[in-house]
This record gives sequence, C-alpha cells and structure tokens, in this order.
Amino acid sequence: MNKEAIFHKMDKEYAYAISDNTFLIKLRCKKNDLKEVKLYYCDKYLRKYNKSIGKLYNKQMSKVFSDELYDYYEVELKVDVICLRYFFKLVDNNDNICYYGNYR
Repeated sequence: MNKEAIFHKMDKEYAYAISDNTFLIKLRCKKNDLKEVKLYYCDKYLRKYNKSIGKLYNKQMSKVFSDELYDYYEVELKVDVICLRYFFKLVDNNDNICYYGNYR
C-alpha cells in the first residue's frame, strides 16, 4: 500500500454537504492500489458522551474516477448529526489494512 499517495482533507474539496442532511466524502489513493475503501462515521458528540446511542456506522466507498496516477473514491452519507466524525479503512490488493483519519 502506497501510504504517501493517500489523501483526504476535511474541507470543501473532499468533504462537504450537498443538501441539508447529505454529505459527500472523497478520498484519493494511488491508482490500482486498493481493493476496498470503507468509511466509518458517527456523531462526534453522541459517541463521546453516550456510546450506547452514538453508534459507529460504516459504508462502502465507490471508485468514481481514475487518472494517470490516482484513483478517487467517494460516498454519500444521509445523516442527521451535530458534528460528523469519520475515518477510513483501506484494504490493499495483498489484504493489508490501514486506518486513515485526522484523529489518532
């Protein structure tokens, strides 16, 4: 897995609302490097203060575009949250797993 090529930034280019309760999340990685990308997400405040109702969800991301160097994955989330917290689970072609996110 080429970790140097993995890129995501929590800003308007890679994570943004497309309607009131729908978010679009994107991730870039080296071309043909990953066989699975999954997004794990939760409401930051519910998870922190009450894990019994602040569930951690996951959703498969789809490869939507490729260029000469990179593959681009994205997923739409229909959620009603105060603050969305998320991370990625990446699986390469050799079944190596990497978790990628901004927090820990």
